[in-house]
Amino acid sequence: VPSAGLGRWFLSIYLWMTCLRGLADVSEQEPQPHAFASGLRPFLESYCFGCHGVEKAKAEVNFEILPRNTDVFKDRDLWERVRDLVEEKEMPPSKSSQPASEERMAFLELLEKEMDRLDCSQMANPGRVTVRRLNRTEYDNTIRDLLGVDFKPSEDFPLDEVGYGFDNIGDVLSLSPILLEKYLNAAESVVTNAILSELPAWPPSSRFQAETFKTESEDIIRAEGQVMGFYREGVARQLISFERSGAYEIQVRAYGQQAGPDPAKLEVRLGDWFQ
Repeated sequence: VPSAGLGRWFLSIYLWMTCLRGLADVSEQEPQPHAFASGLRPFLESYCFGCHGVEKAKAEVNFEILPRNTDVFKDRDLWERVRDLVEEKEMPPSKSSQPASEERMAFLELLEKEMDRLDCSQMANPGRVTVRRLNRTEYDNTIRDLLGVDFKPSEDFPLDEVGYGFDNIGDVLSLSPILLEKYLNAAESVVTNAILSELPAWPPSSRFQAETFKTESEDIIRAEGQVMGFYREGVARQLISFERSGAYEIQVRAYGQQAGPDPAKLEVRLGDWFQ
């Protein structure tokens, strides 16, 4: 018992230290600096504030007043123009100090990355989606594929509305009262054609009856037509020729009286063993 308690004590200390380690890992994670403040703004401050700042704002563009947490993807039109001008080396102007090629490429790569970001802070409303009904052709094809019947129940349906040259646009296809009535009538026709109300005819059958048995035994108690009886034991044969192959059921009516310690036995054999 003490060893079990000691084990639980060590387990508790281990779990407690693990929790402390997890808390330490979380506390060590520092928030990442904003990409605009750390990567884009220093470039703009070095090469663009002179023409697009507080003192001078050419083309009514002022980079200096932008917050340090500016999201570039929210104003793609502006930053696409900035990207094109920097990439074509039209900004900064040729008379101003120029960034190194590596500095220019780093700025363009970060700008492209920030422009490709998505704004997931707000849920966009995609609008409603119209529940589209099947047009006449789609209805016939669905009934054919679903139930295996080859007929066109939509021949009595009203013509489908057409929009922009198509008859399968959900916002154009309407569901009128007359079409609902035609749907009900078509359902009855579909059921009538899909479900067989008459059973197929039974396959042809033939019936054979034994007439006169043949036997080589002299221990016969009775031999009349289809009846053959023996005092003790014997073999009765009957030859029947079947005109066609198929599944046949053989019925034998027999009885016996027990004359010794063992019950009476009957064996039925099929084949040409007696020929």
